[in-house]
Amino acid sequence: MILRQTAAGTRRLLPATARATVAALALTGTAMPLPARAGEATGVGSTELPALSVTARRGSPQALEDVPAAIEIIDRTRLDAVPATTVARALEQATGVIIADGGSTTRFSIRGFEDGQALILVDGHRRRGRFGNVDLSAFDLGSVDRIEIIRGPMSALYGADAVSGVVNIISRDAATEPGTSLQTLAGVSENGERLTRIGRAAVETGRIGQTRNRLDLSIRSRDPWSEAGSAFDDLKGESSRHAAWRTAWDVAPGHEITLDLGYEELRAKGLGSNGGRVPMPVDSREHETSRTGALTWAGEVGPGRITLSGSAYHTEGDVLRTGSLDTTRIDGRELTGFYTVPLGADHVATVGFEYLEEDIDLSVLAKGSADRRSRAAVAQDEWTLAEDWTLLAGIRYDDFSDVGTTTNPRATLSWTPGPWTFRIGAGTAFKAPTYLQLYSVIHRGRSVIYGNADLEPETSWTAEAAAAYRFADGAELGVTVHNSEVEDLITTRLTTPGRYDYTNIGTARIRGVEITGRTPIGDDLMLTGSLEWIDARDTTADERLGRRPRQQGKIGLDWAADDDTLVHLAGTGMLSYYAPVGFGASNLGNVSTDYGRIDVKVSHRLTQLVEITGGVDGLIGTHVPDNLQPFEPAERFFYLGVNLRY
Repeated sequence: MILRQTAAGTRRLLPATARATVAALALTGTAMPLPARAGEATGVGSTELPALSVTARRGSPQALEDVPAAIEIIDRTRLDAVPATTVARALEQATGVIIADGGSTTRFSIRGFEDGQALILVDGHRRRGRFGNVDLSAFDLGSVDRIEIIRGPMSALYGADAVSGVVNIISRDAATEPGTSLQTLAGVSENGERLTRIGRAAVETGRIGQTRNRLDLSIRSRDPWSEAGSAFDDLKGESSRHAAWRTAWDVAPGHEITLDLGYEELRAKGLGSNGGRVPMPVDSREHETSRTGALTWAGEVGPGRITLSGSAYHTEGDVLRTGSLDTTRIDGRELTGFYTVPLGADHVATVGFEYLEEDIDLSVLAKGSADRRSRAAVAQDEWTLAEDWTLLAGIRYDDFSDVGTTTNPRATLSWTPGPWTFRIGAGTAFKAPTYLQLYSVIHRGRSVIYGNADLEPETSWTAEAAAAYRFADGAELGVTVHNSEVEDLITTRLTTPGRYDYTNIGTARIRGVEITGRTPIGDDLMLTGSLEWIDARDTTADERLGRRPRQQGKIGLDWAADDDTLVHLAGTGMLSYYAPVGFGASNLGNVSTDYGRIDVKVSHRLTQLVEITGGVDGLIGTHVPDNLQPFEPAERFFYLGVNLRY
C-alpha cells in the first residue's frame, strides 16, 4: 500500500504494489521494540515508512523502539493482509494471546492468565458489554487503525484488570483530504451453512476549516451453523450494526480536540440446549445495544504535553438461554488526565489521574443493582542512565468504593547495545472482583453459579527477562521469560451437586517462555512466528489450571506473488489444551486436546480503485476440539470480497 504522512497521521490511499505491502509488514511492531526506523532499509523492497508510535506511555505517543515492554502492534497494513473479519480473529496471531468462545462473548487471555485479567481499551477508554465484560467480536474491524498489545503487568500505569497486559484498540483518524471507501464480503462454510455477509462504508470530509471528520458504518450477518448430526445450533445466527463518528478540531498549533461517538447493536438467535442431563432444545437469543462518547483535548503546555479526556458509555441488553431471560443495563463515566514532561536531559516524567464511576443493573445480581466508584493517581519516570541504558519506574494508587485501596509499583531496566536489546523488569498487579463474581445468581440448566460478596481482590507479582537481536537484513529474534505469583485467584468451584460458587483458591503460579521472530526472504516474502510454553498451576491444590495450552505456536507468511497480488498464510496451533467438555450436569471434566489450523487469504488489485480479496479459513486443520468451544465453524469457510477506495 502507499502510505502518506499528513497532519492527521499516516493515511492509506490506494492499493499499491504487493511488494510495497510486504515491505510495510516488515515494519510492523513485534514482541520486542526493534522495528526499523523511518527511512531505514528493511531488506524487503524499498518502501520507506514513518516510524511506528504507540500510546503505551498514556496520554503521549512514544516511538515503538523506545517502549521498555513486551509490545506488539497489529497495524492497518497487517489488518488488511490477514484473514480476519473481527478484532478477535485479528488477535489470534498475536504472541501470548488465547482466543476461545465463552458462550455469549469471546474469551480472551494473555500469557495463560484468566479471561478478564487483561484490560481492553478503545482509544484509551474503558468499555463494558453485557454482564460487565468486553466482547472483542463486537468491534468493527473496518474502523480500526491498529491494535496495541502490551504483555505483562501494567496495573502501575493502567490500574485494575491490567494483570496480564493491555489491549488498546485505536480507531482510524480523520484525514486532511476527502475520501470514500466501500467494502463488501460474503462467505459460506463447506456444508452450505453459516452464510456470512459484511458491508462497510467510510466517508472522510477532509479539512473543513479547522476540523476533519470521518464516518464509519458497517453491517454484518451470519446464519446459524450446526455440526453434522447435531440437534442444536452449535453457532447461533448473528447480526450487527456499527456506526462511528470522529471530529478532530485543530484548535491551534500543537492543540487538538477530538470528539468520538459510537453506536453498536448486536443480535444472536438459535436453537440451544437446556444444559440438562437429557439435553432438550430451547430458543436462545441475545440482543445488546451500546452507545459511547468521548471528548479529548491534547496539547502542549509549557515544556510538556497534556491530555484530558472524558468518556461515557451506556449498554443494555437481554440474553435468553436455557429458558431464562437475563437483562443488563450498565452506565459508566470516566475522566482522565495525564501530563508528560522532560525533566532535564535524562528524565521524562508522567503524572496523571483517573476517575471512574459505574452503575450496573443485572437481573442475575442477587441484590438487583450495584455501583462502583474508583479514583487513581499515577506517577512514572523514564530515566536515561547512559546512552544505551534506560530505567523506567512507576507507581499507581487506586481507591475503590467497594473493595478498598491498592498501590502497585513497577520497574524495568533496558540495555540496547547496538543490534541487541536486553530487558529485565518486575511489577505488581491488582484485579478487583467483578459484579458477577460478587453478587450474581446465574442459572445454567440444572446448575446454579453463586456470587460471593466476601471475595478478596486478586493480587500478583510478576518478573520477566527478555533478549532480542536485530540482524542486518531486518530479521529479528527475541526471547522472553516470565514468572507470575498470583494470590487469591478467583474461580468457580463445584461445592454441592449442581452448585458452583465463586471463591478465592489461594495461590497460583503462571510462568512461561516466549520466542518470537521474523525474517524477510528475498524481496517478496516475509515470515513471522512465535512459540510459547505455559505452565499454569493452582499451587494451593497442586493442580493444573484449565483453559490453557501447554504450548502454542503461530506463524504468518506474506508473499507478493506479483506487483498486484498478495498472499497471506496464517497458522496457529495448540498442544495439550486443558479445559472442560460440557457444562453443568453434562460437564465431563477437564480433558487435554491438540489443535492446529492454517488459513489463507489472497488480495489482488484490479485497478487503482478496485481490489478483490478471497480466502479459506481452515484450509488445513478444520477439526476444533469440543473443549476449545470454537467461535467459528469446525470446517472450511470460503469467502470473497471487493474493496473500493477513491
